[in-house]
Amino acid sequence: MVAKPKLTRLDRFLSRWAPSVGLRRVRARLRIQAGELALRKFDGASRRDRLRNWISSGTSANAEIGGAAATLRARMRDLVRNNPWARRAVEVIEANVVGTGIVTQVQAEQDDPQLVARALEVEAAWRTWAGSPECDADGCHDMHALQSLVMRTLVESGEVLIRRRRRRAGDGLSVPLQLQVLEPDYLDTTRDRLPDEHGRRIEQGIELDAIGRRRGYWLYREHPGEVRTLRNFESVFVPASEVLHIYRVERPGQLRGVPWGHAVMISLHDLGDFEDGQLHRQKLAACYMGFVHDLQGGDVEPEALAEDFGGDLEPGTWKGLPAGKTVTWASPPQVGGFSEYVSQVLHAIAAAFGISYEALTGDLRGVNFSSGRMGWLEMQRNLRRWQSNLMIARFLRPVFGWFLEAAELVGVPVEGVTASWTPPRREMIDPTKEVPATVAAIRGGLTTLSDAIRTNGGDPAAVYDEWERDAATWDEKELVFDCDARRTSGSTANSEKSADDENGEGDESDEEGEEGATDS
Repeated sequence: MVAKPKLTRLDRFLSRWAPSVGLRRVRARLRIQAGELALRKFDGASRRDRLRNWISSGTSANAEIGGAAATLRARMRDLVRNNPWARRAVEVIEANVVGTGIVTQVQAEQDDPQLVARALEVEAAWRTWAGSPECDADGCHDMHALQSLVMRTLVESGEVLIRRRRRRAGDGLSVPLQLQVLEPDYLDTTRDRLPDEHGRRIEQGIELDAIGRRRGYWLYREHPGEVRTLRNFESVFVPASEVLHIYRVERPGQLRGVPWGHAVMISLHDLGDFEDGQLHRQKLAACYMGFVHDLQGGDVEPEALAEDFGGDLEPGTWKGLPAGKTVTWASPPQVGGFSEYVSQVLHAIAAAFGISYEALTGDLRGVNFSSGRMGWLEMQRNLRRWQSNLMIARFLRPVFGWFLEAAELVGVPVEGVTASWTPPRREMIDPTKEVPATVAAIRGGLTTLSDAIRTNGGDPAAVYDEWERDAATWDEKELVFDCDARRTSGSTANSEKSADDENGEGDESDEEGEEGATDS
């Protein structure tokens, strides 16, 4: 309950001669009291002395990012260039999300022989195009290398642009399509316009329609950081259908991304300064042995001291001091807690990037199977989320749609064809424990063999085809291996049939079956 506001003389005067004005004053006072009461209910919203320096704002995501994005990108790139921990964090995410590449498997939408044959044709065209540098507008990378570049730019710069470059059929490409990976610096953020009569607006170089859908991007012709030409200040409008804008969305309505290490930039910078300071302290400590004092107030000649004290100094040597001289040995100040501080900061850096401390530092002291697996599983959840929500949903799936459009132009039938994507295999911590657990899960019906193969980074269809070819080769050469369940630990029916064939009973049963069929 809000206490009844106390009326002043002015309130009573206004309530009598200007009731509407007096009522507004009373309502305003009630709202102020209600707000103060709400602040007292939440400690985080209080304005006590120890929280007076806590500066916060209620601005939108775009207002926060717009003024800070360029500085954050520049500082993050500087850290990646010069700070080993920042560079390591980016490489760990890139290596674990992409690895050797997220594999695309082309499939038929229905189990129809014609569609299956069509899917095989599309997959052959995809492998030719994506498996060579012709998919890259710069002519340097295949699709797997482009994935690494996209992921690295995404972590380091916070966002990445992929522009579709349509080519002519006579350009020597198997499919008239190439991809151009651009840094977010290409966005012309000076393009900013309030809604026009149609409700269309431009915000940070992104043009939106009346309901907030992206119409296109204003992109510089060249990187604005280039200094060799003046064209870098010219921007052109590129429709949204020709650009993929990939970034991690953390707030509704967010139009731009920020570097993933923004929360620990200061810690990374301070850690580098702290390590440099520690190194300089050790170097200074190694330079000074002691100080020589003249008890009689005379001058001390450095050259003579160097000859007297350091000329032939060896371990275990006793030196005599000149008359009237005494030595004070240097004891540089010690900095305690160096390892503890570095470890604490590195834990914070790993947490900010969403990776484990062990993956960031390579420090495996005190890690056993259980603790290592728990840390890896927690990191694996982030990796799968980034693979699914960023690399597959926002990069590979739209690119495959572009590919189908371009492939159809050169006569490749694409109707009824879709695709799925398999991330790189997960390295096991202890295969002797994890493989039996996976086998038990398959036998218990908790998962399928196909899902286990995909989790391990393989293509189930390719694995089954290879098993079929291997089994045919073994039968042809009359080879028996422990992995062939038909002859070792397979079903009882197959084992009995094999035994009957060896004893010659299989033919008799077949003859009896034929006689029975004739009698009937």
